[in-house]
Amino acid sequence: MWRDGLTARQVLLLTAVLAFTAAILASCVKPVERSSWGWGRSFVVNVSQIRKIQQVAYFDDDGKRYVIRTSSPDNQLLLFKVVIVNQEVSKALLLVDDDAAYIENLRGDRFIPLDHTKARVEVQESQPEENIYLPFLWGELEVVLNYQVEGWMLFDVPKDVKITRFNWQEADSVTVELAR
Repeated sequence: MWRDGLTARQVLLLTAVLAFTAAILASCVKPVERSSWGWGRSFVVNVSQIRKIQQVAYFDDDGKRYVIRTSSPDNQLLLFKVVIVNQEVSKALLLVDDDAAYIENLRGDRFIPLDHTKARVEVQESQPEENIYLPFLWGELEVVLNYQVEGWMLFDVPKDVKITRFNWQEADSVTVELAR
């Protein structure tokens, strides 16, 4: 008999159940991803999951593999997960290109997004972390009322730059102040 009337078998079973419950809870719990919001007349813009990396690797529907790298060893790629929500017009036609958005630092230096079709280089071998940052938010998109589009936007910026603002300019003007 174990203390307080529990047998060793009951203690072992209780320990196993508690360990199993703890493992399940640990797998369901993850840190909250920081994000920032901005509101315009027609659109709400959310920017999250900002990543600083040296290259983006992906393959297309035809199986061709591509890599996008920085233009200089002193630069980094900044990736932003962007969500555009249409909350006002019955149907919005968006052209997401290098004029659709820009990011800026405190000094007001502006950086435009990369066109992944122009910045990419075809490669033969698979790359680490392929297709993690897809889809790209680029091209002609249609967003009906109360729907959204989301994807990744890429920027090639100096490593030491501190970006403080994301500005959306296509069909509406929305400024998103980024968490510092």
